[in-house]
Amino acid sequence: MRQADWENRLGEMIENLRDEPMVWSVNDCFTFINACHYALKGEFLADEWFGNYATAYEAKMHYGRLLKETGHASIIEAVDSKLDRDAGMARGSIAARRLEGDTVLGYAFGVVVSDKIAFLTLDGLDFVQPLETDIFWSVN
Repeated sequence: MRQADWENRLGEMIENLRDEPMVWSVNDCFTFINACHYALKGEFLADEWFGNYATAYEAKMHYGRLLKETGHASIIEAVDSKLDRDAGMARGSIAARRLEGDTVLGYAFGVVVSDKIAFLTLDGLDFVQPLETDIFWSVN
C-alpha cells in the first residue's frame, strides 16, 4: 500500500534528483526506480539488485548475472515478477522505454510524474511525453 504522504515524498524526491547527473550504482535508472518505489511505499522495489559497478560494462555484467541467477529472460520479466502491469499512466507508475543499440538493460526506466514520464539522463531528469510502446507498472 502506498504511504499516506506518497505524493509529497515522490515530489520531493523528484525535485532533489532533478539536476543530479547519472552515476552508475548511485543514480542510474534502476536505482532511480528503486528510490521512486521507496518514496511511494517506504520499501525498495528490488534492493537485492543493487550493486557496486562504476561503468556501463560493469552494470551490464551485474544485471546479466542477476538475470541468470533469478531465471528471468529479461529485465522486463524481472520487473513483471515484482509489479503488476498497468495499461494506464497513473502518477507514480514505473515506466520502461525500449532503447536502441547496445545498452545496459535495453530499456530506460522512469516514473510517471504527471502527463509526463521522468527519465534519468546523463545531466539529470528529463520529463517526456509517453510513447505507445512504453511499458507501465502500477505501484500500489
